Amino acid sequence: MKRILFTSLVALSLLGCHKNIQTNNPHSLEKKCNKGDAKACFLLGELRYNAESAESNYWQTAEYFQKACDGGDALGCHDLGELYRKGEGVKQDYAQAKEYFGKACDLGFQYGCDDYNKLNKQGF
Repeated sequence: MKRILFTSLVALSLLGCHKNIQTNNPHSLEKKCNKGDAKACFLLGELRYNAESAESNYWQTAEYFQKACDGGDALGCHDLGELYRKGEGVKQDYAQAKEYFGKACDLGFQYGCDDYNKLNKQGF
């Protein structure tokens, strides 16, 4: 949870780099995500994860993070790994978590490298 909250803060701080994204408008984010904007998909996942009824939205969160990761968004890959590690919205699967942490690492996200190495040391 702490890592996902941290990556949420990182994502929000990076918004200045993504001028075309309106974070207060989920409909706009949805349109952008459907057009292949990986950052918009990540932000939609964050919105779903942090919603008041978050537990019922974890499966949707996973779908958005998957789209973000497929589009090359390191934070999306990392947070999808977190969902697999915890079994939130997806079946708990440490091998899948490690794979997504590795993708996040390959995309330059240090926490992805750290989490990949932790799972590797644990034998996954």
